[in-house]
Amino acid sequence: MLPNTIVKIPHGKRPAIANVKTTLPIFHARNGLAIIAKAILTPGSKVLLPAYHCPALVEPFVWAGCDIDFYPLNEDLSPDAEVLKEKLPTAEAIVLVPFFGFSRDIAALVELARENQCIPIDDLAHAAHSSVLHGDYGVTSLVKFYPVTGGGELLIANSVANTAVENWWQANRFQTWQWMGKQLFRKAFLKLRGNRPMNHAATSRYRYFDPKNVGEPIAPRDIRQIACQDHEEIAFARRDTYQKLDNFFRESRLGQPLFTGLGPNDVPYVYPFVLNKPEYFDVIRNLAIPLYRWEELCPSGCETSNTYRDRLIQLPCHQDMDDNDIGKLISKLKVIEDPVYISV
Repeated sequence: MLPNTIVKIPHGKRPAIANVKTTLPIFHARNGLAIIAKAILTPGSKVLLPAYHCPALVEPFVWAGCDIDFYPLNEDLSPDAEVLKEKLPTAEAIVLVPFFGFSRDIAALVELARENQCIPIDDLAHAAHSSVLHGDYGVTSLVKFYPVTGGGELLIANSVANTAVENWWQANRFQTWQWMGKQLFRKAFLKLRGNRPMNHAATSRYRYFDPKNVGEPIAPRDIRQIACQDHEEIAFARRDTYQKLDNFFRESRLGQPLFTGLGPNDVPYVYPFVLNKPEYFDVIRNLAIPLYRWEELCPSGCETSNTYRDRLIQLPCHQDMDDNDIGKLISKLKVIEDPVYISV
């Protein structure tokens, strides 16, 4: 079988996401989820979240006082539609996630949610290059795709008539002078500490989410940086890097790719790979190969999540990886596949 090929997209500006009426700048995607939760939900509102997740997805809804219910996922991380049909009638909102930047046909689930008066929210933290907003609200994380210190977008769909989210954002966002003062304080504090980073856990009871920074904006320098990027080139480079890795991983003895290939509109955040054995994770990491896995999952009865917390790894798929970087990564993995390192 011939390897898949990538067609380069012509140069141009960052494409707009269809079905979006209003785009509000935010510093983190999790801040956007917190704003949505505070603006349109009340304490005790039931929110459906995927059982497989980063804790940064969960903490904003905990802060807002929501009652969280985790829905199970299939092996390709698509929602279990039959279970959702049972859960949606009792929920006020549901968060749907295109994991790792791979699009999923969720239009039917969004419509089902609306039929049950359940507010659909798209978490596009892994999918800043999505072509359409399916839900009523959405968030992106630009810092995952661009050379910036922070930044994201809070998206409001054309179909949303109320202004609750925009009003909450407006009332709680940092003014320019507040943001500048906060940055100066941070620099002075770090200097006094000998440039040792501040302990986030000491200022918030959450590991990833900090309520004090919900209204933090994108830094002006980062806005300028995003504006000067060749967005189509970034999308092309990530797809190209993914494909070069995929040509190796499809035949790997370590496991198998989570997805069978790239869809026409997929712009991958990482290369997701399912290990045959959990212990391979440490073997790979010990050879200085950068990788992650989500181990901090809230308890649920989802079999997929329980398996993937140990075996689903995220390998880099960054646009700045050149052929030399890709070659080094693959060479190390080829060595690991030797029976001296692993038993298959």
